[in-house]
Order: sequence, then C-alpha cells, then structure tokens
Amino acid sequence: MFVTDVSRLRTLAVFRSNQGEAEAPLSFAKCGLLRVLDLEACHGLNKSHLEEICELLKLLRYLSLRASTSITKVPRKIAKLQRLETLDLGKETVVKVPAEVLLLPHLKHLLGKIKLRKCDSGKNRNLDRFLSKESKLEMLSGFVAGKDGRGFPRLMCHMSRLRKVKVWWDPDADSTRLQADGLQQSINRFLDRASRMPAVEHSLSMEFQEWSPAFLDSLRAPAVCTLSSMKLRGRGELNRVPAFVTSLTGIRELCLLATTLSWNAIQDGVRNLNILNNLELVAQNIDGAVVIDSGNLNSLKRMRLEVERRLLQITIQDGALESLVSLHLICKDLNGPSADQVCQLRNLKEVELHPEVADGTKLSWKDAARHHPNRPNCLLITYSRLMEQTTQPASPNQSSSATATGKLSNVARKSRQIAGAILHLGARSRGN
Repeated sequence: MFVTDVSRLRTLAVFRSNQGEAEAPLSFAKCGLLRVLDLEACHGLNKSHLEEICELLKLLRYLSLRASTSITKVPRKIAKLQRLETLDLGKETVVKVPAEVLLLPHLKHLLGKIKLRKCDSGKNRNLDRFLSKESKLEMLSGFVAGKDGRGFPRLMCHMSRLRKVKVWWDPDADSTRLQADGLQQSINRFLDRASRMPAVEHSLSMEFQEWSPAFLDSLRAPAVCTLSSMKLRGRGELNRVPAFVTSLTGIRELCLLATTLSWNAIQDGVRNLNILNNLELVAQNIDGAVVIDSGNLNSLKRMRLEVERRLLQITIQDGALESLVSLHLICKDLNGPSADQVCQLRNLKEVELHPEVADGTKLSWKDAARHHPNRPNCLLITYSRLMEQTTQPASPNQSSSATATGKLSNVARKSRQIAGAILHLGARSRGN
C-alpha cells in the first residue's frame, strides 16, 4: 500500500529495488514525527539533505546513511538531534565528525569509518568530563587510528560505558605514531575495564593493512580479563597468536583473518583459552597439515576454517573437540577428516562445506553423517553467505565495495537492523 500522508510516519526505510538505487527524498519537511530513518539505498544524498535532517527531524533516534559516499563530513547541526541513539555512517568511506556527535546525550551506537575533525582533536575538558560521567555511548565501531585520525584514541580512555570497539588501521600509520596518539593506552584501559565488569560483554576488533607485531606486543591484558569477543584482521602472515590474546582466559569468541596462518602457532596460542566457544580462522593459506591434538579445543562449540587454497590434511585426534556442535570447513580442495574421526565428535549436529567441494568429498561426508549417532545436517554453504567474508581487509580510505568479494543482501541485513530498532523504540514512539 502506498502511503500518501507522511506526516504521521514514525519509521521510514528506503531499500534497494530491482531497478537499482532509490532517489533521495526531496524534502523531510512533513516527516517531523520520524523516530527511525534508514537511507541506505538512497542515491544522491548530500550535505544539504543531512543538514535538513538535523534541522527538521528532532525526534530521530535511529539514523542510517550506510550507502552514502558523498557525505564525508557531519555538520555541527547534528547537535540538534538530542534524542538520537544510533548513528550509522557506513563503511563506504571515511567520515569526519565534530565533537558535537560525542556530546549527544542519548547516543549509544556510533558506527562507520570515523575520524574526529582536526579542530576537535585537541584536549577538551568539557568533552572529557561528559564522556566520563554522562555519555551513554556503548558501541564505537569504528574509528580510524593513525595519521590524522588522532583524537579518538585519547577520548576512548574517557568513554566509561564503552562495550564494543572497532579500530581501523590507517595504511599510512606506524606503531610508534599510534602509541604516541594513545591507542595502546586506550586499548589497555578498555581491556582493564572489561576485567572489572565480568557480567557485561565486551568485544574488540582491530583491522590492519599489514600486521604490526610491535603494536600488538605492546598491548597488555589484565591477569583475569573477561573480554568476550576478539577479532583481528590483516594482510600478511600471522605466525603466532599475540601474547595479550593468549592471556584472555575469559574470551568466548575469537576470529583471526590473515593471508597466511600457521596452524601449530594458532593451536598453541589458544590452548589455555578454556571457555572459548567459537573459533573462526579465515585465510588464503594455512601452513602445513591441520592436526587437532587430543584433549585440545574441548570447549569449542563452533569452529570455522575458511581457506582459499588447498587444505593439505585435516586430522582430528581422538579426544579432541569433545563439545563441538557446529563444524564449518569452507575449502574447495578439502582432504579429511575421515568418517571415523567425524563419528567421534559426539555432540556434532551440523557440518557446512564449500559449494564447490568435490563430489567424492560430499558423498563421504554424507556417509559419515548417516553413521553418526546424531545424524548431523551436512550442508553446502550458499554463495551469498560465502561472499559475506573476505580474506583481505579494505583500506579505511577506500570504498569497501572496491575490495570486498561480496556483501550480504542489503534488504536482509537492514531488515534485521530496523526490526530491532522498531522493537526497541516502538513503545516509546507511540507514547510520544
């Protein structure tokens, strides 16, 4: 049904159609009651549209501009959106934001590839005090560190409610500069804060252009750190798990993405992570055979190995992966494990394989599933899901679409996000 009276709308979302991107709305003058505004698929959004939103939509709580590549700066008029809780600027391009964004009293989620304006990157006592005492910001995912991305590392130390952080590594940055800008100190403080709040989930994601062992070695986790999720991504070889990761004894999810991974180094590095539930390894190549030792990784419930090139051999020794429920082996040239090794995974309920795996491999896995006590589902991952992940990080100064091999369906992803926003805001929107 086509709605002609937009004056009563509380939620407006523009999705991509079969004909391509939608044109940007000409005016928001009659949309003053909007609480949720999603313009991901709008074509032609510009600075004037964003200024109009800031002037007219004072009741907004959710604003998404994910697909816009023409908006590279957020105006200071954003301060007029005093009820805004989520601001999603997307990952298509780097966006510079003023300090006014961080001073929004109800802002909880700030998403995108974000830099603080140079004129706002110096010390600001009022901003520091607000972030420490009044700010509700829980998710900063994420900001660009290094070069002229300074400002956020220092301010992150004052964000007392922060629960989720993502850092994009500027390709021109070096570890010395990042340490000077306070990134090392900010991450260490974040880890320390997570250790003092065991009942609250904290997650950290860092995306490098090239691995920086010096910077990773400078990070220190407390003796007991309850960080629940960690993701590290970069180009080149990751031949060991960073020392601070091996000490995250409370971690439940770990994701490592690199050009080349050393299986022996990974296995040794996670050996003492006794409550690790989810391990994801994504690479072009894994050095050597994958032999999962007896008694190792027994806390894992889900394991994903995604390898572009041939996996020489996978062997699961008796007594390994005792709690595993879901196994994802995403590699076209897959060799192993044997049917007997699969059957010894007593809790296994799901197996997922590459869509182009050899017919003989498919048949052997299906046969192993038939003889398994649980009769686990043996599935081929769909191409759309396979394209969600890439083995190489996108530069924070480039369009992510230029380097990624694919994306989730825009409609599917955004439907989930907006549904969550509507459920969260609906009751209050009707009340207001």
